[in-house]
Amino acid sequence: MSILERHPWSQSFQLWLTANNFNHRTFSWARPIGKSKILMLGRLSGDSRPTLIFLHGLGNDALFPNIGFFRYVLSMGFNIVTCDLDGHGIGGSTEFSFANFDGFVEDLVCQLDKLNQGVAKYHFCGYSFGAVLQLNFAVQQPQRVASLTLIGMPTDLSLRILVVAEALTPLFKSYREALADYGIFGITPAIGSFKRDLYPVRLSKTETDDYIRVAAKIISDIGPLALLPKVAVPALLVVGSLDFIANQECGLEALPNLQIKHVTLKGETHFSTMISKELAHAFVDFIETQGAK
Repeated sequence: MSILERHPWSQSFQLWLTANNFNHRTFSWARPIGKSKILMLGRLSGDSRPTLIFLHGLGNDALFPNIGFFRYVLSMGFNIVTCDLDGHGIGGSTEFSFANFDGFVEDLVCQLDKLNQGVAKYHFCGYSFGAVLQLNFAVQQPQRVASLTLIGMPTDLSLRILVVAEALTPLFKSYREALADYGIFGITPAIGSFKRDLYPVRLSKTETDDYIRVAAKIISDIGPLALLPKVAVPALLVVGSLDFIANQECGLEALPNLQIKHVTLKGETHFSTMISKELAHAFVDFIETQGAK
């Protein structure tokens, strides 16, 4: 099953791509255990458009809940590369394992180079867990990074998270706006076992913890707070004011790194930050201000 055929709303996104003269291609990607899929979006016949590599968050997939962001970024002149994280996505054969994420982004970039999509530098963007992986790569290989955007990036994933704020997401303007994209049932995030059949997370048989605890170990091992001051590329950090997974209490605002622009979206939770129209505007404004496009 194609990434663009998984859900009714993803099929609608495919129709939007065609109507706006955007192409899409899907490639299988060999991983340590099984394989994943890379999805390329944009005007792919030429190489004049900059490429954004986007990684989704824990428990989502290559498109959810990102299509509003993707539409805007495509319309503003970017091509987009996205993929399922290991263990994610309907029909995927990979496994979610602590061991599999060492070098995940580097492997993806190497795969893109093999597909003749290699350029000197890419724009990197990640949401939540995906942002942690992108940060790790950007610090290790800044020569490949034109810009770095971190959306709702957790600095840890402890169980003290106040999930109640996410239950209030339907009350927010951004949620209501996204109903046109996903529908009432489709927009609801997968929390715990709810909707896990639509957004599965397949754990490795060697893992004894649930996927949230496995993700917490990966984040702890990477150490985002220790890496942020080492960022040597233009970077944007976006956090919702009601995001209790990646909020100001983590000390992000106190970091002395002037390379990192910090934007807080008022009244947005961890989930609603990704579907907010303000996020897409903040990203494009950041790129244009940096002259990095």
